[in-house]
Amino acid sequence: MYRKNLNPDIISKFYVGRAMTVVDDEVFPLGTYDCEVLFEEHIRYHIHGIASVKGLKMLEMEEQNINY
Repeated sequence: MYRKNLNPDIISKFYVGRAMTVVDDEVFPLGTYDCEVLFEEHIRYHIHGIASVKGLKMLEMEEQNINY
C-alpha cells in the first residue's frame, strides 16, 4: 500500500513538522479554520505522498464509502 522507495526517518520528520503547522494558530487561526477539516486534509495530503498506486486506489474506494 506504500511506496517502496521511502526513507522512514525523513518521512516521519516531515509528518511531525507538518503536524506542528496544523496546530500553529499563526498559520491556521482557530476562529478561521475547522480543526477536523485541517486534520483530515493533513492526513489525506500525507497518505497521497506515501501511498503506492494500489494504496491510492484503496484510499479512493474508502473515501467513496465514507461519502455515501
